[in-house]
Amino acid sequence: MRVHKAETFVESDTWEIQGVLHYADGSPFNLGAGCNIVWGMEDSTGSVVLELSLGSGIVVLDASAGTCLITVSPTQSQAIGAGNYTDQLQATDPTGYVSTQWTGPINVVKSFFA
Repeated sequence: MRVHKAETFVESDTWEIQGVLHYADGSPFNLGAGCNIVWGMEDSTGSVVLELSLGSGIVVLDASAGTCLITVSPTQSQAIGAGNYTDQLQATDPTGYVSTQWTGPINVVKSFFA
């Protein structure tokens, strides 16, 4: 698992987060048929404020390269609200191997236009 650098997003915007997933040896994570991916954000109290999964906000871009795309809708990002959060992504390959790929800080700032 790696800790990513701090990311900043604006509430009420569409957020796109591209993931490049790997096994511990550096090889691309197998996102073929039967895989699963979950991504979530929690607030400073540890309460989950958003959780997305494969087919519901997450798509595989290239299964053999281990790439995926997380998309948070404007409605979802507005509901989260401004503040400091932590995100985490966990992937499961078709054999059942589970790996938390990343965690890190996310800062959500208020939109001037919402």
